[in-house]
Amino acid sequence: MLESAKIPRICWAVCWLVFLSQLCEAQSSLPLDLSKSSRRKQQVDAEADRSVPRPNIILINLDDADVDLFADDILAGYLPNIRQLASDGLRFTNCHVVTPLCGPSRTCLLRGQHAHRTGIKTNVASGPMNNGYTGAYQKFKQLGYEQEHLGVWMQRAGYRTMMIGKYLHGRMNPIDVPGWDDLHICFGGNYYATSRYATRFPKAERRHATAPTDYRTVVETDEAVGMIEEQHRRNGESGIVQPFFLYIAPLAPHKPAGKTQMVQRAYRELGKEIRLQETPDFNEADVSDKPPHLRAPTLSAESVKSMHEEFRLRVLATKSVDDMVGRIRQVLEKTQLAQNTFIFFTSDHGYQLGHNRMIAKKVPYHRNTVVPMFVVGPGVVPGVADHLLAHIDLVPTLLELAGGSSSIELDCKSWSSLFSNPPESPDGLFRSNLLIQNWEAKSQLGSLIPASYASLRMPHEIFTQWSNGEREYYDLTLDPYQLNNRFSDLSKEQVMEFENRLRALKRGSELPLVTLDCPELISKNTPISGVAEDDDSIVKVEVSVQDKTQGRYWANGKWSTSQVWTEAEVANPHGLISDWQTQVDLTEIENNGSIEVVARSQNAEGGFSKSVMAQYSVDAIEPTMEVRVPETGAEVESPFIVFGVCDDNAEMRGVELELKDLNLNQYWNGANWTKDKSTFFKRVRQERWHVELNAQAGSYRVTAKSLDRAGNYDATPEVREFKVK
Repeated sequence: MLESAKIPRICWAVCWLVFLSQLCEAQSSLPLDLSKSSRRKQQVDAEADRSVPRPNIILINLDDADVDLFADDILAGYLPNIRQLASDGLRFTNCHVVTPLCGPSRTCLLRGQHAHRTGIKTNVASGPMNNGYTGAYQKFKQLGYEQEHLGVWMQRAGYRTMMIGKYLHGRMNPIDVPGWDDLHICFGGNYYATSRYATRFPKAERRHATAPTDYRTVVETDEAVGMIEEQHRRNGESGIVQPFFLYIAPLAPHKPAGKTQMVQRAYRELGKEIRLQETPDFNEADVSDKPPHLRAPTLSAESVKSMHEEFRLRVLATKSVDDMVGRIRQVLEKTQLAQNTFIFFTSDHGYQLGHNRMIAKKVPYHRNTVVPMFVVGPGVVPGVADHLLAHIDLVPTLLELAGGSSSIELDCKSWSSLFSNPPESPDGLFRSNLLIQNWEAKSQLGSLIPASYASLRMPHEIFTQWSNGEREYYDLTLDPYQLNNRFSDLSKEQVMEFENRLRALKRGSELPLVTLDCPELISKNTPISGVAEDDDSIVKVEVSVQDKTQGRYWANGKWSTSQVWTEAEVANPHGLISDWQTQVDLTEIENNGSIEVVARSQNAEGGFSKSVMAQYSVDAIEPTMEVRVPETGAEVESPFIVFGVCDDNAEMRGVELELKDLNLNQYWNGANWTKDKSTFFKRVRQERWHVELNAQAGSYRVTAKSLDRAGNYDATPEVREFKVK
């Protein structure tokens, strides 16, 4: 019986094995999405992917921070935390902004595009000082950028986004700025203290800080640490690890409204020995090779002294940022987030402090465009790299690390491959060139000349095309301080190559473009002027001017009853960017009358730009002025006061003065004495004005003429000859 019982059992086993085999074959023949086992495997893989936390990302973006602030001696002596950050990570030495001006640069960083693509080219929404271009937060919102920028893209990638500090210029509702889950923006008040804050952390409210305890950078540091701790707490309570993106934009070391508020009280007396390194470009000996509008006078001994003091204060303002870096890294260690957090450290642009005789940040010189760029984080091999980078390359880099993407076309590329050692970039060349631009009309020299340009930055060369036709070329290998403009040494083929590169980089812009840059109130002698741009070349600019009072049109030297387009004078014909102007006889326009101006440009392909239109009031009345002190023949002691009274129908703009040493035949230019005939300018808004001057004993002559807001000079300048005892 036992043997007969074994047979059915064996049969059952065989049958069961056959059944299982057939079942497996059937399962394997099913589509993947219908296979239970496959679906389970996908689920397990997905959970495994989610179990690997994405990195946290912190971006610290300073304001006006030049690379001199992070020289080895400064780092070692005053900025130990930033020094450690640079030592622990990768330090890029050749990273450049694409426009060296605060608001446009920050917009470029948020959008990952050049300024000609964003359309935000100045810090202000409107006004006569910006070549007719517009900018600020108002335009940022008007163009719909609130819904498409780095903060929004990081949110879509699943990140909690936090923003602290300086955002953009212009009026905004600081509480209601899209793209940021936690927000802390400073607005109004002083630069570093006694400011108002709008915050959504921990709740939506407005606060008022009071100096000296609520020093701005300290408050921003407290907020940053609080946001990190709060996000760590949220993750712990929910059991879901949500990464964060923290964007911190301290104001430091931007020049403040007053030096007393410049640095924290605890630091104010430190660093008496700090001095700006006087490199060969500091107070440059010879600027005759520079474009005329950049030829500033030699800095006086007093100006040099003030530059050193300002640099000291800038270092001490940055020391507060050093404290911020230290406290942030401490809280990352405390919360065990340090090993999975990237920290990027940079600035919105650089700064010239007496270099090339300028206090500037808009002109295309190395010190203005190059910015510090340090990065520390998982997989980053410490070291120093000189790859040419664009500041906006940060955008795709951060998005790649976050597993996110942009919803617009970017003008940049990720450089996360450079984190490795050796970097994956072929032949060590990440970029062959990048585009740098600026449109702001007012230079840091105080002049009102246009300063628009397009600049081609290469790894060790820079070529600049100015709107007024000027050109600059510097070989930075041979001339790292940009002392010798060698444009005249270039061949026609080399110039053509550089211009073709600029054209290629400017593709995608809404060109051709034309602007009007006249003030709202003009004199009868004010030329109609503006700037034209195209990514190919500017062929011509046409202007139509109408006398709104009589309804007539200006037509080639006379007034006509029908509209006529008059061709304007183009300063840089066939260039990518050019100033233009045309002179209109406004002497027949009655005082307080108005004209309407329409302008358009044409490129080499025959395409016309969109026309721009503006109305201007005409002020035909010249101001008058009387110098009351000193009187002719007077003897005065140094320092002495020159005092006068202006009279006009409009607001005064200023007084132009010429002070001549009659014994030495020299002129005072506002900084020092020179043999070249010079004037200096005192800005005034009221009728009464005065200026205090120093001079050694001798005979002098002062010549003064007033200037009103419309640009009218008085017809008869005042002259006084006197002696200094």
